Amino acid sequence: MSTVKARMSSVAAQRLVLPLMVGMVVMQLFFAPIGRSVLLGLQLLMMITIVSLCFQGKARICFLFFLMIWGAVAYFNYLNLDMAVSPDAVKYRDYYYTFKGDPSEFFASIYKEFKESEYYDVSSYSVVAVFFYPVAYWFDDTSIDSVFLIMNLVFAFGTVFFHWGAIDRLSFRYNRAKKYSFFLWIFSPVVVYHYQVFSKDIFSCFLCAASVYFFAGKRLFLGIVFLVLATMLRPYSVAIIFSIYFFVADDAKRLIQGGLASFVVVVFFAGLDGLINSILVLLYMPISPNFFSFAVERNDYFPLYMESFTFFLGILFFLISWSLSKSVRAFSMHCLLAIFIYACVMTVLGKYSADHYDTVYQVGTMGNNALRKKIPILPIYISMIVVALSFFGNRELKK
Repeated sequence: MSTVKARMSSVAAQRLVLPLMVGMVVMQLFFAPIGRSVLLGLQLLMMITIVSLCFQGKARICFLFFLMIWGAVAYFNYLNLDMAVSPDAVKYRDYYYTFKGDPSEFFASIYKEFKESEYYDVSSYSVVAVFFYPVAYWFDDTSIDSVFLIMNLVFAFGTVFFHWGAIDRLSFRYNRAKKYSFFLWIFSPVVVYHYQVFSKDIFSCFLCAASVYFFAGKRLFLGIVFLVLATMLRPYSVAIIFSIYFFVADDAKRLIQGGLASFVVVVFFAGLDGLINSILVLLYMPISPNFFSFAVERNDYFPLYMESFTFFLGILFFLISWSLSKSVRAFSMHCLLAIFIYACVMTVLGKYSADHYDTVYQVGTMGNNALRKKIPILPIYISMIVVALSFFGNRELKK
């Protein structure tokens, strides 16, 4: 009886998360002009409150521990990371100042782009501009850097809670382990890294998660709307949505069909080399960047190398559980099929890139930034390690 009451109180507490997040976001936008350090402090306060509302007992203690790691990584990035760290990031920042000069003309040019091109030909810069720039313009004293920092974290939490909603609607086993895995995703140093720079990656995950959620709730129109928006940012978003949807739904039949179709496509477009590369991509993504090639000059990558080494140890732990537990093996097959579908898409993109730039395509030719590309599928890797814990007596993870 006490357990039931505890769960009911937990559900009631979780209902406070959305209004609390809205209030905290508005507060961040008002205080952002003071500086990024104040912003990080407010975000840490928001995350402590959300973790306290969403979890109880040992789970709360565990997630508060991970939150300490998140705080350390976020502060490390604040000291060492330039938000305009890539050519794309520079363009996102520069385009904002173009927009700020004449918003009506800027949006007129975007509307023209949408009207004259197929939706999959629309620039990702335009899609990001529509969602991010008006917020920065409305809060005139708030820099575009702070707006990206605030909204990326909001989209990261949105990604988690949309996935949680899909799990409630579709999943019939390991629900708690899946929810824990998706929440752990937000603490991943690679996710923290990309939410603290000018990047479309977190926003792309949010759109995919929203599509999965609405398809799970049989709200097909909204599911298609978010699928189209996600595809504007990443043309292969349909593979992400397919993989996560049927992973969450524990639908082995659809995952096998998707895996076989991906096998045929990758062999047709990239041959045997492509098939081998698909397996290599599947194996390499969780341990990218390669911690064996630690580069001292990339001090901003230090947390990422630590994460890749941690994943390496986690995979070893998973393999032990896999060898001993039939249920872990069964669950991992769903995970690996979902990841294989995505890895095949990455391989075909790598082959296209090699052909486009007239370079030799062979075994070992990845052609894509595995560090960024693994972000949408990272929760599935995490779930394999989390479920492996259930073999060692954690019954809570089996619920």
